[in-house]
Amino acid sequence: MMAIASRLRAYAPKGLRAFDSSVADMSETKLVKNEEKDLYELHLDGDRIGFVDYHRDGEVIDLQHTEVDPEHGGHGYAAMLADFALRDISEAGLMVKPTCPYIAGHIDKNPEFGSLVVGGDPAEG
Repeated sequence: MMAIASRLRAYAPKGLRAFDSSVADMSETKLVKNEEKDLYELHLDGDRIGFVDYHRDGEVIDLQHTEVDPEHGGHGYAAMLADFALRDISEAGLMVKPTCPYIAGHIDKNPEFGSLVVGGDPAEG
């Protein structure tokens, strides 16, 4: 369980710990790239509670929509998903088209992802 928590800390938004030890001991969180469905998914205790859907066009990944189940809102899960997707895209050497307003805003708040954006301006997505 602690290995999962330590891996997820790398995806925590700035200023937010992915999980404190009490949460890590109570639940299992998993980030997954589901290439069959074109989704980045967040699972909590085996249930999918959030996702970012995408479409790949050559070397560009269009991040189209981010969603977290309302009962799990306010815990930083959308930011974890955004970080996970953007890091995956960066590691693959691809570019991002941030169609999703949440993703565009996340890139604005995290300038280390700005170089991934096609055209360089996430607001133009």
